Amino acid sequence: MRTAILPALLLPAMLAALPAMAQTNSWSRSSLVFTGGGTNGCAIGLNSATHAGGPASQIRLSFANNGTDSVRVTGNAVLTQGGQSTNRQFWFGINPGIVAFTPGPNPGVVQVSGSTLRVTITGCQQR
Repeated sequence: MRTAILPALLLPAMLAALPAMAQTNSWSRSSLVFTGGGTNGCAIGLNSATHAGGPASQIRLSFANNGTDSVRVTGNAVLTQGGQSTNRQFWFGINPGIVAFTPGPNPGVVQVSGSTLRVTITGCQQR
């Protein structure tokens, strides 16, 4: 009977510890570098870059098409902190006046707190 009670007593403590492992962050100002939004006559803006989860969770990038044409966008996001880095290439199609979400890199071994996120639009084609 003791063996059944012990796991039942430990489970709430283990579940309470899980949120502490999550790394939550929102990049802005000097910790977020965005370039290339005007590539090839496009008008792409980066609305936000957020992360809520563990090292295997992806960073969520939110873009807006401030132009008048539908576009196909390609880019790269690089997360760096303390000599460690991780990156992810992305692409998405977006209509004018619409917001699109796309995954950025998984932090992996990179500590989210105090990190810098560089998001670069490498290509934009009007459709």
